[in-house]
Amino acid sequence: MICVRKTGGEVSTRLIVVLTIVGVLIVAAVPLGFYVYPSIKQLFAKPEQLEIIFEEDFESGELATEWKSWNRNQISIDGKIKRGGNYSCRMSGGMGSMGSSGIRRSCDSRLPVVIEFDCYNGIEPFNRNAHDGKGIVVLFQTGGGSHYWLFSFHKPGSIALGWVPDKKVEWKAGRWYHVRLKIELVEKKLFVNGDVSGRSYKKELSNAYDWMKKWENVDFSFSCGTGTAYFDNIRIYQAVKDD
Repeated sequence: MICVRKTGGEVSTRLIVVLTIVGVLIVAAVPLGFYVYPSIKQLFAKPEQLEIIFEEDFESGELATEWKSWNRNQISIDGKIKRGGNYSCRMSGGMGSMGSSGIRRSCDSRLPVVIEFDCYNGIEPFNRNAHDGKGIVVLFQTGGGSHYWLFSFHKPGSIALGWVPDKKVEWKAGRWYHVRLKIELVEKKLFVNGDVSGRSYKKELSNAYDWMKKWENVDFSFSCGTGTAYFDNIRIYQAVKDD
């Protein structure tokens, strides 16, 4: 007697199970790809190349003619407190009704832009309320009065970024700090990526002016609003154009 074993049902069931598993894996892989692909793309992306377009170390012993200044009598090229070389630029801000002092210059550039400098802040108290700040970086519209407070050492234990104090970055008076600010436009939004002596942060400049987003006619300034601040080794970079 010959027995015939029917296997068609078993094959169909196994096939359904296999196809179901494959389908689940495909469905799971699609959203995962949205997370993995950008990382892989970034891994193989060409490293960003920067070129220096301006630098100032004040080693000439005097303020270069390219710099414009305000309250010039409160600014000096100082040889007592310096960062590595022989000189730095000392600025003093108002104690009470006196105003800030600072230097400003035009410099053709394109985004992304990187601003680097070393800064030493004095131990004087902060007492100018909204204008409190040492080691200040302000962007000006060339030929106009419109300006944007990009960065400052606001008070011990906080910095101000885009006008707003941020307590995430600690600092102390009486010592040097290296500051790096990268400004870039991402999907029509302006961001600053900052680094203060190895401590990093990122912030959208949601209240940026149109001339900043277009990055046309931009001046760079360095100043002190209260007490004293010393600047040295100022450098400005821009991205190298792709060939």
